[in-house]
Amino acid sequence: RAASTSTSSSTGASACILAAASLQKYQQQQLPQLAQAIAHRQGIILWQSSTQQLADVFAFIAASGLQPSQEYMATGVSKAVDRLADGAPTVSVATLLWSLARLGFKPHPQLLHQLLAALQRGLHLLSSQDLADVGWALCTLKHRPGSAWLGVYMQQVASKAAYMSEQALTDTLWALACFAAQPDREWLKLVLLAAGKLEVSNRNAAVMLWAMQQLGFQPQAEGWGLQQGA
Repeated sequence: RAASTSTSSSTGASACILAAASLQKYQQQQLPQLAQAIAHRQGIILWQSSTQQLADVFAFIAASGLQPSQEYMATGVSKAVDRLADGAPTVSVATLLWSLARLGFKPHPQLLHQLLAALQRGLHLLSSQDLADVGWALCTLKHRPGSAWLGVYMQQVASKAAYMSEQALTDTLWALACFAAQPDREWLKLVLLAAGKLEVSNRNAAVMLWAMQQLGFQPQAEGWGLQQGA
């Protein structure tokens, strides 16, 4: 039961920062109204907003522990996707996806396809933490992207692995293992080299080693190791 018991929870650092910014920006008016509307499962508001603003709102909802109705979620996601053509920042799409996973809401396959297409065009613009959050979100939603999307994603992971935190790299490897990705030998060595420079907790070390084995690499056989911490 490696996948279900070894997973670590995404911190969603970038999304939480945006949520805090949303709270500061809207705390005088919109967000209290939003929270009240959600709490009472009443009207849909802010749907004239951009994808970026809607992503911020969903991040706030996810970080606040609010429980919107399925109708609320479906309407909001549909509106956010409709506004992708307006040029939403890639990080906003990543934030939206992370928020949906935190809230346990899986969009209609067609909407999810459109979100992933928008993400693929700008994956190179995402930070290492954003990449980890996207992988965690997709795996949490039990959605495996297509091979072309995964290929672009893995290229970006390789280019930014050296900048990933312990948790971000753990989440990313776990997600790729859940996707049954098939990286080549050089990709695996590059990512494990990045992991080897981190001080890794025993729990995350176990997750990383399990993930690397699922991805086709045997660390002990290659003489590679992780610096385990407490």
